[in-house]
Amino acid sequence: MKKCTNCGIECSADNAFCISCGSALGQVEQPKAEQQVYQQQPTQAVKQNSESAGVKFVQNYLGFVVFGLLLLYTFALIGLSSFSNPMYLSSANISNILRQFWLNAIIVVGVVTATRIKGPDLSMGSLLGLAAAIIAVNAVQENMLIGIIIAIFVCFLFGLLNGTIISLLNAPVVIVTLVTAAIVRSVPFFITDNMPIMLESTGNSPPYYFLFFVVSLIIGIAALAINRRLVTQKNKTKHGALSKVMVIVGYGLIAVIAGIAGFALLTQVRASMPSLGQGNEINILIVFAAIQSSKLLKNSFAAMGYGLLIIMMLSVMRNALHFMGVVANLHLYVEAFIALVLLCTACAAQGGWRSVLNANLNECEVKD
Repeated sequence: MKKCTNCGIECSADNAFCISCGSALGQVEQPKAEQQVYQQQPTQAVKQNSESAGVKFVQNYLGFVVFGLLLLYTFALIGLSSFSNPMYLSSANISNILRQFWLNAIIVVGVVTATRIKGPDLSMGSLLGLAAAIIAVNAVQENMLIGIIIAIFVCFLFGLLNGTIISLLNAPVVIVTLVTAAIVRSVPFFITDNMPIMLESTGNSPPYYFLFFVVSLIIGIAALAINRRLVTQKNKTKHGALSKVMVIVGYGLIAVIAGIAGFALLTQVRASMPSLGQGNEINILIVFAAIQSSKLLKNSFAAMGYGLLIIMMLSVMRNALHFMGVVANLHLYVEAFIALVLLCTACAAQGGWRSVLNANLNECEVKD
């Protein structure tokens, strides 16, 4: 007896072919193995498509899910603050929130510009305080215009220093700007003799805040336009030296934006203190992480608008917690937690912390 290897039917030893399926007896049937391979391929393809869909969701949409949760948290704080204090929804408090927003919006412009060029500039808060101190010292001597010019020029020089180290030495942006922030932080203490400088009036009216924002936005767009054209992977071999120069100039312009923010803050508080500008690092990290949490935010204007939404929520959160009587230390814990969540989301979206710190608009466009 012979057993068919295809269908398993036993046939007579004299038969050369199976009486059931017609296959040659004693030969291994290949089509069946091919059929098994064919049946396995769709399963593997479905698995790969499923993984790809999950990765794309994390890269593109997880950051917006976190944004939605923050938005719900903001609305909850608004409701609780309105219930606990009727003055929360007063026109005076709303005006105060808007003033805080426009001041922080200037920082957002600098953050987005830095993110698209090379990485976040953590020295912006320190440069803000330095500019405010220089302007205040000169304003007391009735030389405010000279003080503004000196402050902007000094900030520009520090920005050029940042850009030079980052571009020519290829040093990590976060480390370079963090060191610069530490150095600049001590300068206002010498300028003001560790004493606050009070100003009588510097034109504190709402239109000035918007004007400051518009000026900083124009500077930021100019820096982005220059770097978008020159700092690309395609042009690095052709315009390598020029690309490095434009990165240096870009960080100089970012420092100028920080100086404008310092002048805007000085017009609000009417005083320059050595500690002015401290705490802006958390704003920079939150906005930077929010922008990097989704690969859909490649367009600079989209990233700018998203950053403004984030900073508006932060302004509302801080104001609401203040009206609820929450201590300032708890404010910092809440914001640090938000920054941590957004940074983790950004790492998941970009595929690791190295990609988060190195990813910028031009590199994304080349890869895509």
